[in-house]
Amino acid sequence: MKTVKFKLYQHQWNTDLKGQMNAIGLPDVRKPKELLQKVTLGLIVVISLVIWGIVGYIQPVVAASTSPTSASTPLPLTCNLGVYLLSLQDFNISEKSFSADFWIWINCPTQAPDILQRIDFLNSKEVNSSLDSEEQKGKIYWATHKIQGVFKHNWDIRSFPFDRHVLTIDLEHGLLDKNQLLYLADKENSSYQKDIKMDGWNITDFSVTEYTKKYNTTYGDPTLQPGAVSEFSHIQIAITIERSSLIVFLKLTTAVYTAVGISFAIYLVQEFEARLGALIGALFAIVINQQVVDSTLGQSEGIKLVDQIHITAMLYVLVAVILSIISYWDEKCS
Repeated sequence: MKTVKFKLYQHQWNTDLKGQMNAIGLPDVRKPKELLQKVTLGLIVVISLVIWGIVGYIQPVVAASTSPTSASTPLPLTCNLGVYLLSLQDFNISEKSFSADFWIWINCPTQAPDILQRIDFLNSKEVNSSLDSEEQKGKIYWATHKIQGVFKHNWDIRSFPFDRHVLTIDLEHGLLDKNQLLYLADKENSSYQKDIKMDGWNITDFSVTEYTKKYNTTYGDPTLQPGAVSEFSHIQIAITIERSSLIVFLKLTTAVYTAVGISFAIYLVQEFEARLGALIGALFAIVINQQVVDSTLGQSEGIKLVDQIHITAMLYVLVAVILSIISYWDEKCS
C-alpha cells in the first residue's frame, strides 16, 4: 500500500516538475537523448555559420590578390654610381664651359646591359667615352667608363680675382624613370686626383649626390595621366674651385695703375699742352686695357670688380683733364 502511494506521489512530482520546466522554457533533463540531439543540432548550425563567414571573408581577399588590376608594382632597379675625377682644364669664360676627364662606374644587383651607354649628361657640350668595361663580380654587375667631356658653366666673375665657382656635371638615364631605375651616389669611393694641376686654381670641395628631378611633361607616355609629371633619378657631381693666385689680376690691371700714376705726375708739368697730352694718353690706355680685360674674362651683365677699377680710373683722369683746363683758363685770364 505504501509502495503504491509513493509511486503516485512520484508521478505527481514529475508531472508538476515537467510543467514548471516547460513554463520557463527549460528542456526536460529526463530525456538525455532528445537533449543531446538538440545540442548537437545547435552546434552544427553555429559551426556552419562560422565556416560560411570565414569563406565569405577569404573569397574577396583572394580575388583581390589575384586580380591583374591590383597587382603590386615591381620595385625599381637600384644601382650605386660613383665618379673619380682625373683632371679639370680649359676654363673658357667667354664660351661658358670647362673640360673634365673622369672615371664613372655603376654597381647593380642584376645584369643591366648598356646602362652606362644610355646615361645622359644634361649640361654637356661634347662627351667622349673610352675604355668601356662590363663584368660580373660575384652577385654584382659592374660597369666602368672613362669620360672626356666639355660641360657648360655660367662663370660669375663679378668678384674677380676673389671669385669661387661650383662646377657641376649633371647626369641621369636617358630612358628609365625613377619607377624603373634609382641611382644611389657611391660617396665612399668617389673622389678626385689630389695632384690635379690647374694654373691659378685650387679644388676646395668635391661631392657626388643623388636626388629626384621632376619634369612637367609625360613625354607622350600613354600610361600616364595628361598633365602628370615625369620623375628621373638624378646624379650631380659638384667641384668647388677658387683662385690661388693674383698674377692674372695684376697683369690685367697694371696698365690702369700706371695710367693713374701718370695722371698724378702731370701736376708737376707747367706747360698746359704737355699736361693735357699726358692725360689724354692715360685715358686712352685705360680704355684699351678695359677692352683687353673684356676679351680675357668675357662680357658679363654685371659690373665686375676689375670693371669698377677701370671706371674709377677713367673718372679720375677725366676730372684731372677738367681741372687742367680750368687752371689753364685762370692763368690765361690773369
